[in-house]
Amino acid sequence: MNTYAQRQIFENGARRLVQKISIPFQKVWIPFSKLSEAKSIVNSFNDYFSCHVATTRAQVEQTLALRKEVYVSELNIIKESHESLEEDRFDNRSYHCFIQHRKTGLMVGSVRLITLESEQDDLQLSSTFKGTYTKQKLSPDAHSFQKVCEISRLTVPPIFRRKAIKELVENGRMDTPKEYYDYRYHMMNSHHFSEIELKCFSFVAISLYFCAGSMAVHLNKPKVYVAVKPQLAKNMKYVGINFKKIGPMRDILGMRSPYYVDALQFRQRMFKTYKVLFEQQHEQLSKHIKKLKSYSF
Repeated sequence: MNTYAQRQIFENGARRLVQKISIPFQKVWIPFSKLSEAKSIVNSFNDYFSCHVATTRAQVEQTLALRKEVYVSELNIIKESHESLEEDRFDNRSYHCFIQHRKTGLMVGSVRLITLESEQDDLQLSSTFKGTYTKQKLSPDAHSFQKVCEISRLTVPPIFRRKAIKELVENGRMDTPKEYYDYRYHMMNSHHFSEIELKCFSFVAISLYFCAGSMAVHLNKPKVYVAVKPQLAKNMKYVGINFKKIGPMRDILGMRSPYYVDALQFRQRMFKTYKVLFEQQHEQLSKHIKKLKSYSF
């Protein structure tokens, strides 16, 4: 029996199983080819990219400059200022993670993990959602401040984002899709990225969530919060990560809802295909965390 016939039997069997449990097939079925491609990209990602936590002020400032490029200059969702960096009151008690392209040294994305140093401190989402939580037992106030953290300011430059074309045109930064593609083509070729590297760029955002989740595990702060669009929370289920909605939608850099996830379960329940990447990044971060103990921003 050839590979194609085996795949057809597998897919037909999966369809029958889905029908028996009365779940709409199109909502849960991921084509075999996409799973295979995802596995291929995950296995290659670490060859081209590395995961870091900023251990110097210079690295922190790189992430802040990247945030200004995206949130202020590109998307215009944070007010323009004369400062060269996009910085707020939460950054002094945050860990700043970033993904770096190994060959060029380019920072292709960043994210911060906000922590609490005392009971008087708050998370960024608390200023918007406090008092509106629909699941009080899962809210930040239900846990010790020492165990709580928030994933925030996930940033990926436009040339490394799959949906950047829509965002750039809608925000008037580029007139047509062709203009964006010409720009992307020039940028990509100027760095001589291979075909597999280009495919890996689609995993930069999810790898940043893995970095932040890994930091939460390393720091023993498993009660993780994030304010995201419902579609992103839904997409994370395909990775095996269940974000639990704990409040209504509000305007916080766009319309978002607050979600909770336990970082330990995050790690344990992740689908095997993606867990390989998580564990690789977890090991990489462990080396950087040792430097943090002897460095203060």
